[in-house]
Amino acid sequence: MLGKRPDDPIWLLLTILAVWRLTAFIAYESGPFEMFSALRRVFVRVGLGKLVGCFYCLSVWISCTAVLVFPLSLSTPLVILGVAGAVALIERMLTGAPSTGDQDGV
Repeated sequence: MLGKRPDDPIWLLLTILAVWRLTAFIAYESGPFEMFSALRRVFVRVGLGKLVGCFYCLSVWISCTAVLVFPLSLSTPLVILGVAGAVALIERMLTGAPSTGDQDGV
């Protein structure tokens, strides 16, 4: 933990943007050496294909780890959902349509 506070707007914005970027990497892009494509295939093989096939589901799980830059408190679940919600809004603004998780994740 970096000891930053979620009420610091700069750190909260950086966390939201980082979660969006990492989620987009894993959900949509092949990455260097097809790294993210291979990661998606592994998730499909172990039965978690819907997790990487749904941008919004994936953003919640990535938010869970990203908010560790803030101290854990009773408000942590709210911060997780807030970051994931902001990521969902950014994704909808950029793509215009929600991802439903119906993709096979590959």
